[in-house]
Amino acid sequence: MSEAEILFEVKDGLGVITLNRPKALNALTHGMILEIEKVIPQWEKDPAVKAVILRGAGDRAFCAGGDVTGLYREMKDNPTGTLRRNFFYDEYIVNRRIYRYAKPWISLIDGIDMGGGVGLSAHGSHSVASEKFLFAMPETTIGLFPDVGGGYFLTRLQGALGTFLALTSHRLKAADALWAGIVDAYVPSAKIGELQAALGAADLSLLGRLRHADASGPDARHRSLFLGGLRRRDRGQAEEASGGMGAEAARGAPEAVAAFDGDHAGAAQALRQPVLRGHDDHRVPHGAALHAA
Repeated sequence: MSEAEILFEVKDGLGVITLNRPKALNALTHGMILEIEKVIPQWEKDPAVKAVILRGAGDRAFCAGGDVTGLYREMKDNPTGTLRRNFFYDEYIVNRRIYRYAKPWISLIDGIDMGGGVGLSAHGSHSVASEKFLFAMPETTIGLFPDVGGGYFLTRLQGALGTFLALTSHRLKAADALWAGIVDAYVPSAKIGELQAALGAADLSLLGRLRHADASGPDARHRSLFLGGLRRRDRGQAEEASGGMGAEAARGAPEAVAAFDGDHAGAAQALRQPVLRGHDDHRVPHGAALHAA
């Protein structure tokens, strides 16, 4: 019997989703999308679930995108099939649901995050990158526009960076993505499990309330840090993991460039420490922005 393509578990108050196709770099199938759509509305209403954690199985990828091989196979073998239509229709429904999700949606990105994977992470409330992180919107290389809401979040990156990423499918490593605001924090791969445990032990109720602050108010562009033991001295770790991003970019790197030290109390405290991003912040949440306490 083959193993499930996607796994769901409620542990320590966290709804944990694991994309479970490591040999295929956790590429999304239509079945996986439908399973997510079925489960996450239930978790949103369940008081026993305080936040959703999204991870990828294996040591290479979070999610490398949609399962385009399946779509190509249908186009070749069954031109009148409906998978190509239904796949994107249902995928976008899930992206929208994540964008509007009433609870923290925390993506722990320990590897490749491209295309459809970005749709699962960029629209959530928080994204964490390890040294294995690699971002791109590669759809344009096969003649498609940057989908999964790319037209929204890419255009909100600083300057012309979003346009550049959309036109070129250029890849970013952890430090560059942190500087750009595509992810919120850096945590070494070896400590991702500790971070999840700390989030399970932390009181996330304040974060949940703050996410529903007035998105039109003057503080709508504030973000909340949720990592324990954030340390400025660790900023260089993400830069080193990314192979260096240059002095100018390093000066502008968010304070969230840090290593998690496993401090559960620190995780809970950090949830209450908002950080102000620049005026081009692409992560102004969907009617659920955080503001300073």
